[in-house]
Amino acid sequence: MLASVSRHVAAVGETFSLEVELLAEVISEASHSELQNAFSAGGLANTPAFLEVVRSEPVSFELLDSGRDANVARLSRRLVMRSLREGSIEVPPYVVVLDGQTVSAAADPIYIYKPTPELHESRRAIVPIFVERTDPVSRQKVKRTGTAFFVSDEALVTSYHVVVDARKVFVTLPSGRRLKTDRVWSVDPVRDVAVLYVEPGVAEDEGIVPLSLQSMGTGSVEAVDIGRAVFTYGWPGGLRRSTAGVRFDGARLGYDRAWVTSNAVGPGDSGGPLLNSHGEVVGVVTLGTMVDSRPDVLEETVCIANDPRPALGLVNSALGPRSLRSMFADGNFRSRPYDQAFRLLAMIGRGERFGTSLRAELDAFENSLATRNSDPGLHFFRGILYRMLGTPHAADSSFANVLDLFEEYFPAAYLLGVERFREGRLEQAAHYFQRTILAEPYRNLAKYGLARTLMRLHRYEEASQLFREVVSHDPDYAPAIFHLALCHIARGDKGGMAIASARLGRVSRVWRLELDRVLRNEVLHPKTLQQMPLARFRVAKTP
Repeated sequence: MLASVSRHVAAVGETFSLEVELLAEVISEASHSELQNAFSAGGLANTPAFLEVVRSEPVSFELLDSGRDANVARLSRRLVMRSLREGSIEVPPYVVVLDGQTVSAAADPIYIYKPTPELHESRRAIVPIFVERTDPVSRQKVKRTGTAFFVSDEALVTSYHVVVDARKVFVTLPSGRRLKTDRVWSVDPVRDVAVLYVEPGVAEDEGIVPLSLQSMGTGSVEAVDIGRAVFTYGWPGGLRRSTAGVRFDGARLGYDRAWVTSNAVGPGDSGGPLLNSHGEVVGVVTLGTMVDSRPDVLEETVCIANDPRPALGLVNSALGPRSLRSMFADGNFRSRPYDQAFRLLAMIGRGERFGTSLRAELDAFENSLATRNSDPGLHFFRGILYRMLGTPHAADSSFANVLDLFEEYFPAAYLLGVERFREGRLEQAAHYFQRTILAEPYRNLAKYGLARTLMRLHRYEEASQLFREVVSHDPDYAPAIFHLALCHIARGDKGGMAIASARLGRVSRVWRLELDRVLRNEVLHPKTLQQMPLARFRVAKTP
C-alpha cells in the first residue's frame, strides 16, 4: 500500500490531496468484495484537530493485467485535506485491516506556511532579464534569459552566469517598458552574483518597492533562522512562475553561505530571489533541478541560492558603475578562475570540444586553479566541466578532491557513486551512495543508486526495501518498480512480482514490455548465489 501527497508545501487553509493506493492479488469474486469492504472501511489513524479532511472521495476499484496468471486488484482513494496550523505536518497513516492483519501507509511530511501580504507584493520588484552576447569563435549572436530583482532604486541583482560576456542587457518592467542597461556596480563570480546599474527614478516611476534583504547577522548557515518555507518568483521561458519549497536543514556546499532548498526551479529562474515568507531576500537562485512528472524521472527537486551581500557591498561605492564591455575585456578580470569556469561552461554547452580555443581556456583555468587549490567549489566546477567533455577519470579526481576538502559536499559523493557503479566497483559505489543518503536533498536518488548496487551484489532483500522506499516517495517512478520486480524474481516471490508487474503496466508501457522480455528469457533473470557444497576431508590412518 502506498500513500502520497499532491504537494509538499502549502499555505495555511490551502487544500492538498492524499492519494492512497493498494495493490493486491485476488483469487475469487468473494476476495474482490472482501478487499473492497476492507479498504472502504479504512481511514486515517489519529487525525489531529488542526488537520481537516475536507472531502473523502469514493473508493476506486479496478483489475489490472499483471502479464501472468495472477489477478491484481487496484484500490485507491483520494482525501482532500487542509491544515489550520503552520509548521511541518506528518499526515497520519492510512490504515486498513486485511484478514485480521493491519496494513498502513504514510506519505512524506508536508510543510505548512502562513502567507503574508509582503510576500505577494514582492513580485512587482522581480523582472525578466534578456541578454545578448557575441560568440567569440563563430561571431554569432547568443541570447539568454533569466530573472533579476530590484534591491534599490539604482541596483538590479541577477546571476553572474546570466550576464557573463554580455554586450546588451534588457529587462522588461511591470508596465511593459523595456529598459536597457550596460553598466554594472559589481560582480561576484565566486557566488554567481551580478549587481547591475539602473538609472535613478526608474523603479519609482514604475511603482516598484525594492526588496529588502533578510538579516543574516554574522552566524553560519546553520545558525541563521530564515524559516523553513522559502519561495521563488522567476521567468522560465519568459513566463512568470512561482515555486514554494523548504530549506534542507544542515545541507551545505562548501565553506561559504549557500542555501539548499526543495524549490523546483529551472532555466530562466536563474538570478531570481529566494524569499522568506515575509518577502525578504535570502539569496540569489544560481542552480537548480526541475523534473517533469514522467515515469522515467525521479521526483527530486533541488535549488541552490547564494549570498548577494558581498557584491552588494560595492553598490554606490566611490568607483561608481562600470561598463559591462570594459569589464569583460579586462584581462585581469578574465583571469579569475570562476570567471574562466563560467566561460568554459558556456563554450562546452554550445557543443565545443577539444579545439584550440577550448584547450587554451582549459589550460588557463587549470593554472588558476593551482592558485586556489583549497576551494571545493572550484574543484566541483572542474569535475562538471570534464564530465561534460566525456573524460570521467579527470572528473572523478576532481570530485574526490572536493570530498577531501569538504566531506559534506553531497553532489560530489553522488556523482562518484554513479561512476563507480558504471565501472563495476560496487563496494566503493555503495560507500558513496551511503554517504549521499545522509544529505536530505539527494536522499532518494542515493537510495535508488544504492539499491541498484545491492542488486549487483545479490543482496536482494536489502535492495527491495530501498526500492520500496523510493516508490513510496515517487509512486510513478517506473525504473524503481521494474527493479523491484526483478528483486521479487530473484527471491522467488511470485505474488510480489505479479503486483509490481501490474503496477508497472499502469505506469509505463515501455518498462512493462522490458519486464515481459526479461520474464520470457530465463537467462536474463537476476541470479541468486547458491552455497557451494562443502568437501569433507578424512585423514588417512597409516597402517
